[in-house]
Amino acid sequence: MTTYNFSTIKLGKSISRCRKEKNLTQGELAELLGVSHQAVSSWENGLTCPDISKLSELSRIFEVSIDTIFEHKSVGHIIEKVEQNEPLEEEELIVVAPLTKPQELDSIIDKAKTHAFKLETMVGLAPFAQESQIEAWIDAFDDETDLEGIVGLAPFISSSAILKLIQNQKQTVTASMKSMVGLAPFLDEEDLDTVIQSTLLEGSLKDIVPLAPFASEETLTKLIEDLVDSEDFSLNDCVALAPFLSENDLDLLLKKASSSSMRDLVPLAPFIGEETLSNIVKDALKEPDFKPKELIGLAPFLDRDVIKEIIELSISNGNLEDVSGLFPFM
Repeated sequence: MTTYNFSTIKLGKSISRCRKEKNLTQGELAELLGVSHQAVSSWENGLTCPDISKLSELSRIFEVSIDTIFEHKSVGHIIEKVEQNEPLEEEELIVVAPLTKPQELDSIIDKAKTHAFKLETMVGLAPFAQESQIEAWIDAFDDETDLEGIVGLAPFISSSAILKLIQNQKQTVTASMKSMVGLAPFLDEEDLDTVIQSTLLEGSLKDIVPLAPFASEETLTKLIEDLVDSEDFSLNDCVALAPFLSENDLDLLLKKASSSSMRDLVPLAPFIGEETLSNIVKDALKEPDFKPKELIGLAPFLDRDVIKEIIELSISNGNLEDVSGLFPFM
């Protein structure tokens, strides 16, 4: 059987054409089928499609085959198999799924010739199957299942089922991060936090950056609090996370990093509160080994009064050349 790409719009146009060829109004067709006028209008506009039980009636009314209505050979044969309660092949299930109510589809799937579906089949059926059915398939997945392929199932299953898939992988979370980013929007806060913690155990802080846009503020705050308490804290490791941190979290990082070079602060400067940054610079001016050149990269983010203070101090120390780059910001 050749692959059939179902389209409600294409089917709707075909129904509309067949109806007009029989010189029927939408209302008359609706009456013959025992449905509402709005239902027929919705079909013809490609918004919905007829239930599978109405296809044989449409074929009889239009005096054409079901294949003609669908503009594809073998669809009629598949519908006939469903009507006769015959088991379907994987590819046939995908054809009937959009035309079948969820509970009826479950029944059809239960009668299928195989339940060891290919991942592509599961993804094709997922928008029409019930969550319990999809998660039953997931229980049968082996450890070699590619997370990238599972992304197509994510919108239709629970967060806990997604987490189970991730945890059952032989591949590490860090190694499958590209797929993890596709799954992250469908994880709830607690499950995403579990993934982030697993990532940190396997790798480093930089490995969780792709997940940061999906993490809650509470999760990121806890992460930063744990980070500043660690012995191997490094401000450079936090730069990529900065766009996703609250101002309070950034302030916490900066207080811990008070001994860092001013150059290290430049990538963080766009995300730091002006008052906090000004206080850091003022404290730096009090240090005997103060280096004016290190502050030039921070100038676009500093208050003019602070820049003026830097220049005046540098002039008094005979370092005018070191601060010439600050003049455009006065």
